[in-house]
Amino acid sequence: MKCLPFMFVCWCSSILPVTICIKVDGYSCVTAFWNSITCVLNITGNPVGLSNTTYSLKFIYEEEKISCPLVETNHSYSCVCKIRKDSHVFSSYDEYDLKLCYESGCQPLTENFQPRQNIELTSPHQPEVQQTPKTFNITWKSGYEDHQYLYDCLDYELLLQTSQSTENKILRSNSLKGYALIQRSILKPSATYCIKVRSIPNSNDYIGTWSKWSPSTCWKNEAAEVDGYSCVTAFWNSITCVLNITGNPVGLSNTTYSLKFIYEEEKISCPLVEMNHSYSCVCKIRKDLHVFSSYDEYDLKLCYESGCQPLTENFQPTQNIELTSPHQPEVQQTPKTFNITWKSGYEDHQYLYDCLDYELLLQTSQSTENKILHSNSLEGYALIQRSILKPSATYCIKVRSIPNSDDYIGTWSKWSPSTCWKNEAAEEQDYTLVILIKSLGPVCVAVGVLLFVFYSPAARLKIKTLSKTPSPAPFFQPLFQQHEGNLQKWLSPQHQFVLTYKTEENLRTDPVIVVPKPITKDPEENQDFHNPPVIQLAFHQCQTSYVGLPGIHEASTPITTVCPGDMPYTQLPCSVWGVGIKEVEVVCTPPEDFFNMSRADSGCSCEDLTQSPECSLPNNPVDDSPPPCYCSDYCILNKTAKGFAPVLMSKRSNLNVPFDSLQECES
Repeated sequence: MKCLPFMFVCWCSSILPVTICIKVDGYSCVTAFWNSITCVLNITGNPVGLSNTTYSLKFIYEEEKISCPLVETNHSYSCVCKIRKDSHVFSSYDEYDLKLCYESGCQPLTENFQPRQNIELTSPHQPEVQQTPKTFNITWKSGYEDHQYLYDCLDYELLLQTSQSTENKILRSNSLKGYALIQRSILKPSATYCIKVRSIPNSNDYIGTWSKWSPSTCWKNEAAEVDGYSCVTAFWNSITCVLNITGNPVGLSNTTYSLKFIYEEEKISCPLVEMNHSYSCVCKIRKDLHVFSSYDEYDLKLCYESGCQPLTENFQPTQNIELTSPHQPEVQQTPKTFNITWKSGYEDHQYLYDCLDYELLLQTSQSTENKILHSNSLEGYALIQRSILKPSATYCIKVRSIPNSDDYIGTWSKWSPSTCWKNEAAEEQDYTLVILIKSLGPVCVAVGVLLFVFYSPAARLKIKTLSKTPSPAPFFQPLFQQHEGNLQKWLSPQHQFVLTYKTEENLRTDPVIVVPKPITKDPEENQDFHNPPVIQLAFHQCQTSYVGLPGIHEASTPITTVCPGDMPYTQLPCSVWGVGIKEVEVVCTPPEDFFNMSRADSGCSCEDLTQSPECSLPNNPVDDSPPPCYCSDYCILNKTAKGFAPVLMSKRSNLNVPFDSLQECES
């Protein structure tokens, strides 16, 4: 009896620690809905006195009990237990109680576990990919083609992945045959893609979760690849595109391409033409309008026989402008500038007629240096100064344009055709030469005249002759010293000189020979007088005057007088002075040349002078007092470099003598 309480305590101690010490944090039991169930349990703690415990899971269906050992993996316990050994699959009404068992006993885990409500299908088989020009065909096996209940009530998910992007696409399919189609146009050209599949029941009677993913299948999208493209517009009604296409769609060796422009519901397709390993097209888009509008936008697709692939979206013509080239410029030359004019080609454009900038490229063949000139003239005008260009160089100029508005963005147009011209510097030089000739011509003429005057022997002789004319001051000294300025008394002292008068009609003209005296001081001047000519001077008739010389008291017959050149006074021209005490006949005739008078002043000799009947001195004076007479000859003072020289002038002289210089004398 004493042992009974002890035995009871031991029994309780052997029972209570089991319920207290074994704990299941969680479990999961699913079935592929064939004939087995897979369970995973997280067990913490051990029964009392048992450090290494083995566990098993017991499935109880009516009177049938099936035990499956649990295998520890990664701190959890799992088992795959085949339940329906007599049947191929579960039925829709199967239910099981589950217990966790170990060496010392079992404890309940769950009751009324229904396989049809806890389904997790097995993964589908690895999918297969078949490429066509337009699509990729994906096929797979679900593994339930022969299932009694699930063969026709499954859904699938396909995961499409690419190594170039982290973006994954989920495709769904409920095909009974495990089939899906992927359009080539939604894939990037030349990209590598991978795809895998999973499944799930789609019936209310069979509830479960997605199966695990199947193995992946990868492939490369062998399609037309565009390495680069450029689409621009001249902003009228067309778009020009150039594409670099490498590769061909699968199964197509010679592919024809086209570019499709999509604007709202409107679709315009333009064929691409291959040129120099690239494809291009000029597509007229706005057939109903003359120019694009500021709000036009287009989607572009590259199309071929098997389909289309997107090229770009929201293409705006206002942001992709390349203007047409300006017309060939014209050059107009002026003496100082070159005026450049051109037409932009957009004078009638609705939007761009007044918002263009220009660049002018000035080139020369003599140099590799190019000059860029800028202009924003609305009329297409630029001015180049002639001074900045090299003389006699050939220059060429061309123009390009670009929009200068924030609403219209583009690139420079192509260059216009060039216009060339030559900088004719010779014209400028001729123009300068004319100015120099007009300015310096008179100066040169004056210098030439001066040089001629100073270097001509005859001119120099005349200048020196005039400069060496003796001063008449000594001749007039007796006039002022002895006679107190009385010219009458000075010419006829003591009335010993008689002035006779003969009428003009009794006079005649006699030739007078004047022989100049050579001067040996200047050899250059002596050249003209080695053989001095005899100068015949014809004097006009004039009245004869008898003039008494100072210091002569008696009159004598007319004689020939030689006038030495070294006399201290100037001889009266065309006059003969008597040296005796008798009367002297003076014949006065004006010289024909004033310079011949100057030569007489320098010294002359009058030889072979014969007395004319009309011009003779009387042998005997009438009385001591000479009769009064009227003298028509007069004297003037010629101003020279050394002073004044007297010159006797005739009434019939051709010289322009002032009237106030004429004098009348009475004696």
